[in-house]
Amino acid sequence: LNELRGDLLTLSGEKAVLDVQEIANFNYTNSNNMYLDARDYYTIINNCNIFLARVDTTLKKNGVKYMLPEYVAVKSVRAWTYLQLAINYNEIPYFTEPILTHSAAADVMNQTKMSRDQVIDKLIEDILPFQNPADYTMPKWTVPAASGAPGVKTEHFFVPIRMLLGEMYL
Repeated sequence: LNELRGDLLTLSGEKAVLDVQEIANFNYTNSNNMYLDARDYYTIINNCNIFLARVDTTLKKNGVKYMLPEYVAVKSVRAWTYLQLAINYNEIPYFTEPILTHSAAADVMNQTKMSRDQVIDKLIEDILPFQNPADYTMPKWTVPAASGAPGVKTEHFFVPIRMLLGEMYL
């Protein structure tokens, strides 16, 4: 979505579908726009909330808290997703507890919405303690190369906390 609004991109009215044109023109009024479904964002956020509520970051193996990198990575994913929602919609429901029932979802979506600045302040507060990459690294898993493709560094799958903070401070 951000690339569509970039100053180096011009859409062709003849070839770009209406949904894409609306995003490029900052028009979010069409509730049927296939690219602006907030449910997709909230699905990611709620899955992050479920993980964060259930993960045990105190588990150690050889003296290392081995779930901590995953915890930080999921916080990163949730923060980036919330940031995109705040950028795209300006005012959004914000929650950090897992939503496990339909009534809980209705309650959250009917709560007072937070402004973009309020959401960003909450996100900064949430991820600031994890900004030092030496202390809180992103997960590094071994992913075997498939079909002769080079191996993948899994730590590159996640948005670094410092980069997220920089974006939020801007």
